[in-house]
Amino acid sequence: MSAESPLIRRLRHHLLAHSRRRACLGLVLAGLMLCLPPAAVLALAAEPLFGWPGSPLRVLAGLLLMPALLLPPLALLLFDLLALLDHQRVRLLDLSPQDDLTRVLNRRHFFDRAEREVGLSLRHGTPLALLLVDIDRLAQINATHGPAAGDRVLQVVAEQCHRPLRQHDLCGRHGGEEFALMLPGTGRDGALTVAERLRRALPEQRIVLPDGAVVSARVSIGVAVLAPDCASLPQLLSRADEALHRAKREGRDRVACAAPRPS
Repeated sequence: MSAESPLIRRLRHHLLAHSRRRACLGLVLAGLMLCLPPAAVLALAAEPLFGWPGSPLRVLAGLLLMPALLLPPLALLLFDLLALLDHQRVRLLDLSPQDDLTRVLNRRHFFDRAEREVGLSLRHGTPLALLLVDIDRLAQINATHGPAAGDRVLQVVAEQCHRPLRQHDLCGRHGGEEFALMLPGTGRDGALTVAERLRRALPEQRIVLPDGAVVSARVSIGVAVLAPDCASLPQLLSRADEALHRAKREGRDRVACAAPRPS
């Protein structure tokens, strides 16, 4: 998960603070409603009705009111602990390298590692390729079978993207229905071979959805390779994205490679 934005953080804190006030007020009112009637009976009506001495009853009535006084600080303590736990949860999710749904690298950690791989390739003069993989018509699956079906397709595509990779290759979730693969030591021909193999393998994979329906996934893939005129991660991403859009325009379910630009 990416770092929490200031707007989301302020909204979450506002809602949490609002919940604290409402919970404390509710607990006070509940305590008073539960404790005040028996306390009032003991303090005012028990002596004339039953002849019981008044002073001990007033002490007992005071004891019955004590929970109403103790509940507000206990509620504040509880919500402060919940706020602390929520903050730690956000930090842990932010530090996790994996996307929660697909278990491949999340966007932040993919780019951190991809930047290092680009630097190493430039330093040592070795080839490097970037693939952007986009699932075709995933919105139709979501519309027909529900969001859980789309999640299942994403999981299967992520598994298929990661399966053929070597240990030093990278696979991450680049966007909602898009994955990025970085292949260090791989040139144009090798990257196109990997992309075509992935594109052909996915339609053969039967995906059983939560509603029992069976579908298959098809992908469009844009490929870009490190070159003198494409020597940074932003440039690689831009070239691969252009190639991906060309594959989409030409009918989807295909691989397109970024052509070198004239100097």
